[in-house]
Amino acid sequence: MLANSDITIYNRYLDSVTGYDKYSRCVVYGVNWFSRTKINITDGGLLSANEYTLRIPLTAKFGKRYTNPKDFTATNESVCFTLKEGDIIVRGITTETNPVLAELFKNYNEVLTVVSVTDNRRGSPGVQHFKVVGK
Repeated sequence: MLANSDITIYNRYLDSVTGYDKYSRCVVYGVNWFSRTKINITDGGLLSANEYTLRIPLTAKFGKRYTNPKDFTATNESVCFTLKEGDIIVRGITTETNPVLAELFKNYNEVLTVVSVTDNRRGSPGVQHFKVVGK
């Protein structure tokens, strides 16, 4: 698998003290990033949207330990990350901790919202990966 990018993942979790959503940051080095523009023809004209497909090999360098979405909480967010629908991923390494999401979309060229995750951690070690689709 060709690694052409590093990424920053922002996992959303509920802060039990404030009752507000917060975001935990994790940098991953060595990811395959693919993007394309999808175009739909409608009665109102052309509609276009970016679609992103990321493949994160288990050989990538992770800043934290992976945990299943059901197990990701405010109590383990400092040492764990997860991949789930609604998370935000930025192409490149960012420094913002608990960012305002609008600022990420404004300040970086390639930012996606995760719409699906496929766990492909089977088969030989060289092909095991997570597939992430975003828009």
